[in-house]
Amino acid sequence: RRHTKNFTIILRPNELQFSRLGVTVGKKVGKAVKRNRVKRYLREFFRLHKHKLPASYDMVIVAKKDAATLAYHDVREELAAMLLGNNCL
Repeated sequence: RRHTKNFTIILRPNELQFSRLGVTVGKKVGKAVKRNRVKRYLREFFRLHKHKLPASYDMVIVAKKDAATLAYHDVREELAAMLLGNNCL
């Protein structure tokens, strides 16, 4: 598990040749519109950066309460610092 200010990231190796993403956004984040926006941002980050992420991992990203206040570039910076940095795994 890795924690950032707005997300908890759970990584686990899988036996496949590709990575998979799971997203969890609870009701504490906000109503459906806000939760869906956070999920879209997380899926878009994964789509654009999956070639840079380590292969053969299952990744679950859990949004914390204040994640609904973030713009996409804030989500990108926070996740990139954790997942794309030199100490990602």
